[in-house]
Amino acid sequence: MNVTVFGATGAIGSLTVDELLASGHTVTVYARNPSKIPAGWGDRVAVIIGELSDADAIDQAVTGAEAVVSALGPSLDRKATEMPLIEGTRHILDAMKGHGVTRYIGHATPSILDPQEKPTWQTRLVGFMGRTGLPDDSYLNRAPAIST
Repeated sequence: MNVTVFGATGAIGSLTVDELLASGHTVTVYARNPSKIPAGWGDRVAVIIGELSDADAIDQAVTGAEAVVSALGPSLDRKATEMPLIEGTRHILDAMKGHGVTRYIGHATPSILDPQEKPTWQTRLVGFMGRTGLPDDSYLNRAPAIST
């Protein structure tokens, strides 16, 4: 299967690419920084370099795909005011629609404690960090709905 992976050079994205390659899939990776492409991927992946705001590059990355995987994550830059993840996801969905791609897998990194799980210091730390280090969720109300 031809799979395009967005956020391919991040922790989850690179593991995803490795698994796809090991399973014999054809992989296109979309990344901002070419220096982060692991040398071990060599010519086994097609690489498209671009920003999430670049609808044309995203369209190019989705061309020929049978599935799209998003391992994109929010910016950890506390001074960031833009919401590139929303715009980028819209570009990805538009490109998928334009190319007739119907398979989308979105990795997420929620910090939600399972009520049946016994809390550990690690799970408590993650929750504490999220509550104290991230803005409240009022910014979500500013985001326009994404339609497919």
